[in-house]
Amino acid sequence: MIKVVANLQFKIERREEFIAAFRGLIPKVRKEDGCIEYALYFDVDDVLPNRPARPDVITVLETWAGPEALQKHVGMPHFVEFIESTKDMMVGLTAQVLSPDAS
Repeated sequence: MIKVVANLQFKIERREEFIAAFRGLIPKVRKEDGCIEYALYFDVDDVLPNRPARPDVITVLETWAGPEALQKHVGMPHFVEFIESTKDMMVGLTAQVLSPDAS
C-alpha cells in the first residue's frame, strides 16, 4: 500500500471552477482498481502558528493498493482529461508518494 499527498495550486480567480472540475473527477477515480482512498481537503487557517491557509491550493490524500495502481491512475482517460481541461487554471502540482515504515 502507498499513500500520496498531492497539492494542486490554481489561479485564485478560477477557484470555484477548478474545485468543481476536481469534484467531478473524484467519483471516477474512486472506481479505479486499487484505489482505496481519494479525498479532497482544504487548508484550515489559524490552527498552527505561522501557517496561514492557502486559498489557491487543494490537497488530495490518496491511498493506493500499490505503485502499479497509482501508475495506472495517472494514465486513465478521465485523469488525463482533467489535467488537460484544467491546465490553464493550474499554477502547479506537487506530489509525495509515501510507503509505510518498513522497520
